Amino acid sequence: PGPPRHAYSQMRLAYIITLFLLCQPPFLGIFAVCANAQKQELTLRHFCYIIPYYGGDDINTVYIVCLILATAFGTAFLMLEGKKSSLLCAFLKSAATLIFSVPAYLAFAVSHNVTFLLIAMAITVCAFADFVIHFTLIPGLVLFAAAHCLFAPAFIIYGSKIHIAAISFAVFASVCAYALSFAEIPKPIRFAATVYAAVIGVHLSLAVSSAFYGEAFGIVTAVSALLFLASDVMLALGLSKKRPPLWGKVVMLLYYAAHAGFSLACGL
Repeated sequence: PGPPRHAYSQMRLAYIITLFLLCQPPFLGIFAVCANAQKQELTLRHFCYIIPYYGGDDINTVYIVCLILATAFGTAFLMLEGKKSSLLCAFLKSAATLIFSVPAYLAFAVSHNVTFLLIAMAITVCAFADFVIHFTLIPGLVLFAAAHCLFAPAFIIYGSKIHIAAISFAVFASVCAYALSFAEIPKPIRFAATVYAAVIGVHLSLAVSSAFYGEAFGIVTAVSALLFLASDVMLALGLSKKRPPLWGKVVMLLYYAAHAGFSLACGL
């Protein structure tokens, strides 16, 4: 038997809320300005109304305010998970992720750097995935894989060292294949998990190779990708055996730390 009918109604409502949020003037304004960034001179003053603080032209201030808001949403999610409705928890979880996309969109609007746009879009897709995976696993994995497919070209455009990325991917694939051979993963999701592991491996390898330039952006994004991987590994381990309640909270802290790092890198 499939999920109960009320689960489907909650998912439909979650999709409606997500679309409603993304269609609000602040987000539409960001997308419109990004599309026309080449045609007008822009400053962050045009966009600071999307957060409850007038941040001026300092992107670091915008990032700090977004970090505070994301921390508030994420803390509320961790405190209410399992105690309140699934819809409320899914909203809080997704909102905390989505906020981290704001500095990245603003960085693109100001600098016209496509790398920042791809990172912002990837974080946005992760926010959608947070909603979906709260109710159903496989579609959520597909969305997360799509997000990693946006992260990967961001690092290629930035200028990842492909030969180092290839070596990193070979090492990751070997370790992952060994781990999957012993992991107690149900057969219906083993194929999806394998494909997802390959996609995140490409993302991780390109991010790690970008760190070899010695620049702040490459180092921060490499660390962020490793945090993302650590979160996914802990999540996978949690599926095979019962873990203590703190386990899931550590998973989410690593996950949010990864997005905070990606967002921070766009302002460096």
